[in-house]
Amino acid sequence: MGCFGLSSVSRYTGYGSNSVSICPVAGSGALSACIAYQNDDIFGPNGRLVFNFAGLPAYIPNYNSGTVAICNSQFASCIGDVDASFSLPVGMDINAAGSFVYVANASSDEVSICEILLDGTLDTCTTSTGDDSFATPTFSISDDLSNPFVHNYNGFGYFPNISPASISYCPIDNITGAIGVCTVFTDGNITKPGSVWIATFDI
Repeated sequence: MGCFGLSSVSRYTGYGSNSVSICPVAGSGALSACIAYQNDDIFGPNGRLVFNFAGLPAYIPNYNSGTVAICNSQFASCIGDVDASFSLPVGMDINAAGSFVYVANASSDEVSICEILLDGTLDTCTTSTGDDSFATPTFSISDDLSNPFVHNYNGFGYFPNISPASISYCPIDNITGAIGVCTVFTDGNITKPGSVWIATFDI
């Protein structure tokens, strides 16, 4: 049996509850009754939850408090991590090695690069503007397109930019966590990209 986590404050499940729900997953893929963990001081609306499978903590950005919540795998214990670089943090991802967290800041056009320490907390973060290619709007809860999620895959980070509508893809150093020189991709079919996901399949 697996376990499936839902952030119940995402735009798909409604704002305002400041909670995370954990729902068991059966071998058939069916979900059963969920348990909600609520913490108004730690969880904020519209945060993207990511797990670090190298060390199992979960990380949740909270744009209300400008922090990142760090929780154990059952959400029974959480702390709020503060860094001077966080500015309306709303999107994040973890590198494949589980050694760095990348936090998209909606009001600064910057991504915070934070090393994950042995205890799961975050070291002092550095920032990158993606060679000035990152372009996210000032976050508005009424605009459900303004969620600058990031995604890393195969040594590259992919960063959606709302205006102008584009995707910045940048090499990421797996040892230092640094973001390299970015390339900006535009396409007429990309309009106000709010998130980036990578799927691999045969064509």
